[in-house]
Amino acid sequence: MIKQIDLKAEVRDEKGTRPVRRLREAGYMPGVIYGKDIEPIPVKVDMKNFRRIVKEAHGGVVFFKVIIEGMEPFLAVLQDVQRDNVTREIIHFDLHKISEEEEITVDVPLEFVGEPKGVKEGGILAIALHELEIEAPASKVPEKIVVDISGLGIDETIHV
Repeated sequence: MIKQIDLKAEVRDEKGTRPVRRLREAGYMPGVIYGKDIEPIPVKVDMKNFRRIVKEAHGGVVFFKVIIEGMEPFLAVLQDVQRDNVTREIIHFDLHKISEEEEITVDVPLEFVGEPKGVKEGGILAIALHELEIEAPASKVPEKIVVDISGLGIDETIHV
């Protein structure tokens, strides 16, 4: 299973453009948590910490152990982010509360290992797919899928 990252969040009352702008100026990022057994919860998290976590994930799957005062910690997956049109920085996020047994659909990064025989013979490696969408119980989702390409010759392909 993918490692879980602790994420401390606070329920937020701020809604609307101006209050959310002040929230960001204070160093918080607004978000929402939803799931099939809960009402949507508007939250805020430390902006720098959240952006660091997402950046270090390199576009892979991130499971969060969400800690909110007054609630039992729970597992959530990053469902969506909204970015600033100019800076491309994350400005809002959606987390989907899940259980470890729940079937989820996620994009898992592919890691290619080995040097293909075809490259040694003068060919060029062209990779068309960098992640694979899978559906699995949350507890079975791999951090990455390793693909050995060392036996790949010229004009040979791997199909998924």
